[in-house]
Amino acid sequence: MRIFKYEVEVGARQRVSMPAGAVVLGMQQQGECLVMWAIVDPSAKLVYRAVSVIGTGWEVPEGVGRYVATAQTGDGLVWHLFDGGRVMGASYGGES
Repeated sequence: MRIFKYEVEVGARQRVSMPAGAVVLGMQQQGECLVMWAIVDPSAKLVYRAVSVIGTGWEVPEGVGRYVATAQTGDGLVWHLFDGGRVMGASYGGES
């Protein structure tokens, strides 16, 4: 197992490619980007995972998943990370 970093964008229901079974740990601003960290098994099959980054005061869409973390960016905005889990039927390099 290892901890990997993934850039995320502001918005609902983006797909991030990561090893199956990954556990999302948190999110912070790093440089100019929002990034999330996850514990992963690098040898696991790559799958898409649904994550959402929702701003304070925004509507939270139904079904965005489990709340993970909150991060404040240098411009004073506050963002909240939700983990929607694996996008079913979506994988890389072989079986779905």
